[in-house]
Amino acid sequence: AGVEAEQATMTSVDRLGFHVKLKSADRVRSVRIAFLVQARNLADTRKIMEQMVRLTVLEVLYTKRRMDPREPAIYSTDLEEMIGRPREHLEFTIWYLSTRKYVARDDSSRLIITADGVDHLESNYRATTRLRLKSAS
Repeated sequence: AGVEAEQATMTSVDRLGFHVKLKSADRVRSVRIAFLVQARNLADTRKIMEQMVRLTVLEVLYTKRRMDPREPAIYSTDLEEMIGRPREHLEFTIWYLSTRKYVARDDSSRLIITADGVDHLESNYRATTRLRLKSAS
């Protein structure tokens, strides 16, 4: 389930995931976000976090397409604001997703998820769910 917050700050990272402090109008709380796989070193941590950002971008674009199929595109600046990452941190992510043909740009240079992007997101969510169920049992 999603959590509403006005500000999110990463407070720590370890081999299993990271902690985020969430501030909303009425409270501050800490949330742990687990990695999909255990990180063995700093390079693994960076790779896992980049993969999580890619899935987040795809999830935003997927949700936009499902909620507004006649206007499924999002400007990069809106995406930056929605996921809380500056443009320079998203350039590699968007390049990668575009090169893999998971996202495309429309005539106004807005981002749109492609059918390949939907398939990738859905298959990764199924894999993530299996991992979570396995670790919970």
